[in-house]
Amino acid sequence: MSLLFACIAMLSGCSTMATSIAAKGSGTARVYAASTEQVWAVLPGVVRASGLDYVNGDKQQGMALAQRGMSAFSYGENVAIFVSPEQSQNEVSQTRVEVVSKRTFAPNILATNWESVLLDGLATALSGQMTNTAAVAAPTPTSPLQHRDKVPPPSAYASIDDVQAIPYIGDKGRARYPVYLKAATPKAFVINQRGGWRWIANDSDAMRKTLSICLADPGAKCWLYAVDNQVVWQEDEAKRTSLPELLLH
Repeated sequence: MSLLFACIAMLSGCSTMATSIAAKGSGTARVYAASTEQVWAVLPGVVRASGLDYVNGDKQQGMALAQRGMSAFSYGENVAIFVSPEQSQNEVSQTRVEVVSKRTFAPNILATNWESVLLDGLATALSGQMTNTAAVAAPTPTSPLQHRDKVPPPSAYASIDDVQAIPYIGDKGRARYPVYLKAATPKAFVINQRGGWRWIANDSDAMRKTLSICLADPGAKCWLYAVDNQVVWQEDEAKRTSLPELLLH
């Protein structure tokens, strides 16, 4: 009810799933060296691992729908995923995937844009499927961007790929962390004492943005766990990096 009043008051409207479907052609798209069957096989798992609910998928129409409800960070998002074969000049199968992500409440800038998140997740999942082993890691994408803020020094807390070493977070966060590892730098992975987690990649302000989103949860204590491909987490709380410590440097 409060969301409805907010939408009316702001006169900006609220998106629905139909809004995302109608926005086909305006999202972010990527072409994968994989068949449509391979994409459909991994798509539901990628969506769920990201933290979204997989609503349904229609292979004949080439469209899947995903959604996240209201949380401490957002009023929710509606996501439409369009899957279509891409013509190739050789015999290698190619598939084009477009993701359209719409905030339920348009002015809510803290809501996640799931477009790059899902496309990065698909790249990771398809890499594992096409090599017949999820253990084969794809190289971390490079980016010309650099962090604007000073990066904390790496700690000796744990190996960057040791997902079980991450404190506080639950199964969803641990399932999402390997996707973070494959995402483009600059990137940051943040956790809080309530089990919350969040990450942003390919963004010069990844550290401060991720910490700011985490701190939108009232009473949460938020710290950097990893930056790029280094663990910066410290067991001593006084040595951890939260937003105030980051901005001091």
